Amino acid sequence: INSGAFLDVSGIGGTLNLGNLVAQTLSGSGTVRGSVNASGTAVATIAPGFSVGTLSVTGSVALAANTIVSMELNRTNCDKIVAGLGITAAAGATVNVTNIGTTLHSGDKFQLFNVAVTGGPVTANLPATDVTGQITYTWQNDLAADGSITVLSGLNTNAPVLTNIVSGGTLQLSWPVDHTGWTLQAQTNGINVGITPSWVTVAGSTTTNQVFVPIVPTNPTVFYRLQLPLP
Repeated sequence: INSGAFLDVSGIGGTLNLGNLVAQTLSGSGTVRGSVNASGTAVATIAPGFSVGTLSVTGSVALAANTIVSMELNRTNCDKIVAGLGITAAAGATVNVTNIGTTLHSGDKFQLFNVAVTGGPVTANLPATDVTGQITYTWQNDLAADGSITVLSGLNTNAPVLTNIVSGGTLQLSWPVDHTGWTLQAQTNGINVGITPSWVTVAGSTTTNQVFVPIVPTNPTVFYRLQLPLP
């Protein structure tokens, strides 16, 4: 169902029986006028949005034990199901969540459903690590409380300590592993210039927590800093 479009099931009993006879998928960012019932006879998949978006249902949503809800998120937005008359789930219904954006930060909260998912419990498969595999996510699952999930630990947004070791003409710069995703920036200036606004990203620094930089004796001054990534 495309954004702005409606699937009106009020004329067929007011309910879309999803996956009643064969496996079916309901997706998009439009609106179902009526209720959605995943009967459990066959597998029903609900995938809000085309990429990230909101699927609205004016009535209720019922998820059977074999129902799969497929959702995507990034740091600024997430897929969402909005049901006007509530959401219920049988034990075993599954919500699969995929991060399609940058590394998640501690405290990031995502409202996957507009209300608590009652019944259940729902099985939630949430992203385990960032794309580098160096930051392990821990989550607070509040789907049964208010329909949300929250990153308890992800990218550390507190200012890190940048340490350095000089050895054999090479400068090793490192920072804590839970700050992987921060960007190392550098600038080279004349001896009397100091620090300017002209920073250059050190290639590859966003996916690691250490870099090795050759020391160039002819460079008068070189400055480094770590920058917290933008959403």
